[in-house]
Amino acid sequence: IVAYLSDYENTNVNKIPLLKSTERMGWLDSTSFFPYTAPKEICFETDYEDSNEIHKNLAECGSFEKWLDAATKMRENPFGRFMLASSFASVLLEPLSHRVFFINIWHDTTSGKSAACKMAVSVWGNSLKLMGSFNATAVGLERKADTLRHILYGLDERQLANENRLPMAQIVYGLANGFGKIRGHRDGGIQSMTNWRLIVLSTAEEPLLRDDSHDGMNTRVMELHGKPVDDKLFAAELHHISEKNYGFAGKMFIERLCKEISC
Repeated sequence: IVAYLSDYENTNVNKIPLLKSTERMGWLDSTSFFPYTAPKEICFETDYEDSNEIHKNLAECGSFEKWLDAATKMRENPFGRFMLASSFASVLLEPLSHRVFFINIWHDTTSGKSAACKMAVSVWGNSLKLMGSFNATAVGLERKADTLRHILYGLDERQLANENRLPMAQIVYGLANGFGKIRGHRDGGIQSMTNWRLIVLSTAEEPLLRDDSHDGMNTRVMELHGKPVDDKLFAAELHHISEKNYGFAGKMFIERLCKEISC
C-alpha cells in the first residue's frame, strides 16, 4: 500500500493541487497576517478542536456602527481606553520585536472590568469564545496562546485561579516567556514547539504582583488599579454589545497596517 501511494503521488505530482496551511493566527511575513491579509489559498488546519473554535470565531458579526459607538464611549474612561488600545497593540509586538507582557486591570467588583475586557477582545471576534480563563491547565493556556499567536489573549477573573494546582508565578512566567515546554509525543519524538508574541490582558479584584513576587514577574506585568467603566448600566450594555457585535475593527486595523507597511 505504501509503495502504491508513493507511486500515485509521484505520478500525479503536477496534477494534484498544492494547498498551503497554517495552524496559528497572526503574521506569516511582514505584510501577511492570517486570516485577514494572508493569500486566500492558505487554509487553517489543526488537530485541536479548541484551535478550530478560535479560528471560526475570528469573524465579523452584527453591526460595526453599534460596536464603534460603544467603544467610543468606553474610550472616555482612561482605563477603558487603555484596554482597547492594548488589543490593537498586541499585533504590533511581532513587527517591533517586543517581548510578551501582562496588563492586569484590578479593582473591586462591579467596576466593569469583565465588560471592558470583552470589548477589547471583541476587536478580533467573538469574545465569549476567544477569551481564556485562569482556571486552566498549563498546557491549555499554552495551546490557546500558541493558536492566537499575536492576537490579544484575554484572561478574566484572576480569583478563579487554583494556585494549589497552578501557581500564579508559573502562569505569568509560562505565558510571558513566549514559548511552551518541550514535550514528548506519545508516538515517539517530541511535539512541535509552541510559541507566541502577544499581550495578555487580565482582570482581577486584586493585583497579580505581591510583596514577595520575584523580580522577573515585576518586569513582565503592568498593574493598573482603576475602574474601566464608571456606569454600571453602561457596563451591562457593553456585555451585550460585545457578544452581538464584533470582529470588524481588528480586520480593518490589520488591512490598513499591511497597506501602510507595503507602501
